[in-house]
Amino acid sequence: MIRAFAVFAAFVIAGSARAQTMKADDFYKAQPKLTLAVPAGAGGTYDTYTRLLARYIPRYLPGNPTVVVQNIAAAGGLVLTNQTFNAAPKDGSFMAMIRGSSIQEHVNGNPAAMFNGKAFAWIGNMNMEYESCLVRADGPVQKLTDLYEKEL
Repeated sequence: MIRAFAVFAAFVIAGSARAQTMKADDFYKAQPKLTLAVPAGAGGTYDTYTRLLARYIPRYLPGNPTVVVQNIAAAGGLVLTNQTFNAAPKDGSFMAMIRGSSIQEHVNGNPAAMFNGKAFAWIGNMNMEYESCLVRADGPVQKLTDLYEKEL
């Protein structure tokens, strides 16, 4: 289980130019706080994963930084993804749990996705997720191509 935490989570780190110029041992001594941002409110699965990670991750980082969990529950994670890309510190002191569906918003051309999904650095995963779409057997949509022609 500890190994899973060491892999970090579905966390994305926003660039780290400052961190690259310092020794790893000195980085969190100079910046003793790490913010872990989560795209959900308190009590949900994403929040639980983030708080569990926040409890253990300092052990694996030089300087054992203080970890603060920040809940940014808006637009299904899109607000956090935009914030991570455009406004979050890019010095290694901010990491965010980014939902795969948020990255898909960029790929699908959503104008509200103000980021380049290819520019994120994925660190790891705490679980495996499989997304699916279910419809009633007696509904108007029976196959994928029906989604283009019929209202669901």
